[in-house]
Amino acid sequence: MNRNKELVINMAAQILTFVLNLAINFFLTPFIIQNIGEAAYGFIGLANNFINYAGIITIALNSMAGRFITISIHRNEYDDVNHYMSSVTAANIVLSAAFSIVAMFILTYLGQMFEIPGGIVRDVTLLWGLLFFGFFITLIGGVFDVATFAHNRLDLAAIRDAISGVLRAIVLFGMYYLLSPNVWYMGFVTVVCNLYIVCMNIHYTKRFMPYVEIRKKHIDIKMIITLVSSGIWNSLSKLSSILSTGLDLLITNIFVGASAMGVVSIAKVIPTYILSIFGTISNVFAPQLTISYAKEDVQDIKKQLYQAIKLLSFIAAIPTSCYVVFGGDFFSLWLPTQNADVLHLLGILSSAAFFFSLALEPLWNIFTVTNKVKISSLFLFFNSVVTIAITYILLHFAQSELAKMCIVCGVSTVFSIVRTLTFLPIYGAKCLGLKWYTFYGTIGKVAVANCIAVLIAILIKNIGFITGWGTLALAVIVTAVFICVINYLLILNKQERKLLLQVLKRR
Repeated sequence: MNRNKELVINMAAQILTFVLNLAINFFLTPFIIQNIGEAAYGFIGLANNFINYAGIITIALNSMAGRFITISIHRNEYDDVNHYMSSVTAANIVLSAAFSIVAMFILTYLGQMFEIPGGIVRDVTLLWGLLFFGFFITLIGGVFDVATFAHNRLDLAAIRDAISGVLRAIVLFGMYYLLSPNVWYMGFVTVVCNLYIVCMNIHYTKRFMPYVEIRKKHIDIKMIITLVSSGIWNSLSKLSSILSTGLDLLITNIFVGASAMGVVSIAKVIPTYILSIFGTISNVFAPQLTISYAKEDVQDIKKQLYQAIKLLSFIAAIPTSCYVVFGGDFFSLWLPTQNADVLHLLGILSSAAFFFSLALEPLWNIFTVTNKVKISSLFLFFNSVVTIAITYILLHFAQSELAKMCIVCGVSTVFSIVRTLTFLPIYGAKCLGLKWYTFYGTIGKVAVANCIAVLIAILIKNIGFITGWGTLALAVIVTAVFICVINYLLILNKQERKLLLQVLKRR
């Protein structure tokens, strides 16, 4: 299959899957909050954060497995593929056994660790237990996810995720309609969906990698050490991410309260989804980047990165500007029982970095592909330590509950902007042998395009015709059209404009 065609198919599948899951959660989130309350809803996000904490350890082994296995496949080193697959699977089983002991301790003392309303302690404990079990399923079967990555068939992975999202919605709606509302249903559905995903990954492994045999004789401690020695720096990056943003709900629970934690959790829903879709789009480029690196084609890697940044630059202003300007109207319609102004404010504080960071998401692939993650991990760790320290200090000076929530959401965003405008473009260019200022021209264009996009959205909003979902959708569509025209003229060069028009005409 032509590489550009693969890229288009993979990206379209990923975007459609994201839109589907977003639509599902659009209806599902207010439905769940209405049934279990905002305080209980906050513990879903908090539990997932704890699973992310466990990921600090597991990522050391698993984060580089896809890279090494993909390179081995495209170099026809199939014995190494079997050694990597078997070794990672065995190590993940051992990790799951160790984590189960920690999970039992947490579940035993959960009520003492956090402020949990008395009536839902048992349900929250069951929720966490099921979410932990779902994590163990994913961990043990995680290495099989490499099949679609290594063969650049992310469209199949997207279809798998889309079906998982539909399954999640059907089971949840069914349980909440047929049974008495409980927060632990979310954990049960997670277990079901994770089992489905792992089974599909095993199916794709058999389809694309029939030579793979998970055998005890293939377990190689040296290969585990190789993966961990490279991946340990990704663990540090994961820890850094958690320190800078992943502790938001935990800090809010401790310093503000369970109810405020629920509010922050709701406010972060849309920013999390926006970041997720751009992370997904940027990951579409990762398989081919890895394949090109396996073939030692550095020029092709540079070409792909420029293409990726141009593409994300073209569309990044749309979700960010629309959310910043129309967010208040959205929350008023979506969650009429909540304080829309507070949610909108916290949402803006959580997403302000997107004006700069979304378009540069593909650059994070550089460090993994080139196996140069040490420096980036150390920088991210320093950045996150400073973030959490300043957040802690400012919380002691804040008086109101709203001020504390703003600090929790805002400080991490400020430091995200700093690392996006300094370290990422400079060190990313260095790893590829480019001039340090290579990406700043694009960053400047993106900043200008985003400012214009916000002004357009404000002008459309001030017309004053937004009265419901239909008019809100119309305002967003009109804004998006204007943004596309501006970015077409501002971000794309003459040759790229011509190519885009040719593609559109063919379609």
